[in-house]
Amino acid sequence: MIVSPMISSFVCYYSELLIQQSERFRLATYSCGWERSSDRRARTSIALILQRALRPAAIQSVFSTVCLVALSEVNTFLVIIYMSLIEMQYIFSINSP
Repeated sequence: MIVSPMISSFVCYYSELLIQQSERFRLATYSCGWERSSDRRARTSIALILQRALRPAAIQSVFSTVCLVALSEVNTFLVIIYMSLIEMQYIFSINSP
């Protein structure tokens, strides 16, 4: 039961690293001085790379991007459900004969 959250945490952690490195790549590419290049093909290629890099590389699931924010949202949702079930159990134990 504990293994599944750990695996999810690892996937989210490495997906987050992928997102961060993708952003670093985009900033490094933009900062390389490509606009001053005399080679038109090089400028066009880098412009295309920059266009593609606007959307960071990430691991996608069926519903959303896998990242630490998504893991946090899922954990918060599960805690709310758990607390609701505990409260319902308490209410039913009071009202039971």
